[in-house]
Amino acid sequence: MGFWRVMKNIVVFVILWAVSLCALAKKTDSLFDVLDSEIAQSAHYQELREGRIQSLKKLYEGSVASPEQSFIIVSKLCEEYRAYTFDSVLFYLDKKIEIAKLLKDNNLVVESKLQLADILSATGMYKEAGEVINEIERIQLPAGLLANFYQSMWLLHNQVWHSTRSSASLPDFQSISAAYKDSLLAQLTVGSMPYLRAKEMQLFEKGDIAGSRKILEEIMKTLHQSTPEYAFFAYRMAMTYRAEKNLEAEKKYLALSAIADIRCAIKDNASLTLLAMMLFEEKKINKAYDYIQFSLADAVFFNAPLRFVEMSGILPVINEAYQLRSEKQKNLLQTNLFLISFLTIFLIMSLVFIFMQMKRLARARTHLEEANSQLNGLNQELSLMNSRLNALNNQLLESDHVKEIYIGHFLSRCSGYIDKLENYQKMVNKMVVARKFDELFSTTKSSQYIDKELDEFYHNFDTTFLTIYPDFVQQLNSLLHPDERVQLKKGELLNTELRIYALIRLGITDSSKIASLLRYSVNTIYNYRVKIKNKASVPRDDFESIVMTIGAYST
Repeated sequence: MGFWRVMKNIVVFVILWAVSLCALAKKTDSLFDVLDSEIAQSAHYQELREGRIQSLKKLYEGSVASPEQSFIIVSKLCEEYRAYTFDSVLFYLDKKIEIAKLLKDNNLVVESKLQLADILSATGMYKEAGEVINEIERIQLPAGLLANFYQSMWLLHNQVWHSTRSSASLPDFQSISAAYKDSLLAQLTVGSMPYLRAKEMQLFEKGDIAGSRKILEEIMKTLHQSTPEYAFFAYRMAMTYRAEKNLEAEKKYLALSAIADIRCAIKDNASLTLLAMMLFEEKKINKAYDYIQFSLADAVFFNAPLRFVEMSGILPVINEAYQLRSEKQKNLLQTNLFLISFLTIFLIMSLVFIFMQMKRLARARTHLEEANSQLNGLNQELSLMNSRLNALNNQLLESDHVKEIYIGHFLSRCSGYIDKLENYQKMVNKMVVARKFDELFSTTKSSQYIDKELDEFYHNFDTTFLTIYPDFVQQLNSLLHPDERVQLKKGELLNTELRIYALIRLGITDSSKIASLLRYSVNTIYNYRVKIKNKASVPRDDFESIVMTIGAYST
């Protein structure tokens, strides 16, 4: 009895495992569809990055007189080029070092040199990276740069360790790499992103795959899937599954990493190449060939010598397999061609017969199509009229909605002002009767009463308007550049700029009418309008027409 229970449990486990494996394979196949789609759009993502680079270059050309600004812009150019074009990132890193020396800021010089060393190490130029690092005196480094120094030393020795072919020197590079990793972790804040990244690599190299993956899972929960960071950590996750020989999970994360690489226009990548090799081993030659060709194009664009060395051992293997498959497909095509020729003769005979029948039907179809064409034209006209009618109805509904609220508010305000005038009249009569002419003159001369009423007018307008369009401020800000958005002070509902565009939203577009309502000069209103338009992220000429559609009432 116990034996059969054990066998039953084993069978259930095997079935569940098979089902989960099939589900994972299906999900991976859908990721390949996304990956293929992103490859098709790769030129678009590259154009976006080129646009950012050209904008930064224009800023750099205009900032040469200010070394401080030049340093900031060149730093951003280095980030844009870092995984994009090898020659360009080296050029701008040299520029960055030059500007840092010009600023006489040794910390910036050291930081820039360490960044240069990291790029050289990552692209296989170990000798050059070592020479750059050797220029730096570690004992003179401030505490803030020690982590950068240990990171660069670890990266250099780690790269040499993984690429060296000398088994005799392998333990030395491994132990030195581990030592620098320990020093790096000692400098980093526990729990910070740099610390988690370094700790994950340390656990992985020590063989603690479960600990490495746990850190990666926590990190990836915080990242968007279209960022360079996500591409890197998805690649690292794939490596943990590779260590466990979980091929489906490895392919999944390599695909996710490759998708993120393409969306970020990252040319210095490895995920797609590894994925191509896995597909080649699974005999999926066509897709493997397409991916390796795309990876080779990226390597050529990035133009780092090490990438060509890595690709040189992979491309011929897949290319040869692709040629063999093409030859088989060619032979199959010839066989099919003979069969198709025979079928074509039969098809021609069938077509002649069908053609005769079709001519008979053509006459009847012509009359039917004419009738359908007329009917379609009438339907289109009716549809257009319905659309216009719906648009007019929506405008009327919105207008009625606004009028109902404002009429009620207007009646309430009028009643309130009548009460205030009555009280003011009583106060004046009392002062006249009491012959307090000086006090009466002082009271009527003061602007305090008018200012108070004006503030109350603004508050009532703001409250009523935001009751009708509660999202007006957020939606108007969404039309402005992020760093130019209107910031309200504590307790403010609207400020002067927002009230002007609130009146424009209500259909009051004449500056003189707005000036009269808000008690400003026409020039002041005009200047406010121009100031806001200049901050717009949408076309300037369309800005006010877009504002007038904010919160449009619809059914």
